[in-house]
Amino acid sequence: MAADGFTLYCCAPKTAPNALVACYEWDQYACVDLMTIRDFDRVTTARVPKNGTR
Repeated sequence: MAADGFTLYCCAPKTAPNALVACYEWDQYACVDLMTIRDFDRVTTARVPKNGTR
C-alpha cells in the first residue's frame, strides 16, 4: 500500500495493533480515502472531503 502512495498508521503498539489505518490524499478530487483494518474480515473504507472543502 505504501508503494501505491498510501500513508499507513499503526494504532497501538506495532507488535499488537488494534487497527491499521491507510490514508490516500487525492489532490484532483479534494478528498481522502481511508481504510481501517481491524482483522482479516473487519475492513472499513470511506471517501471523505478534505478539511475546508465541500
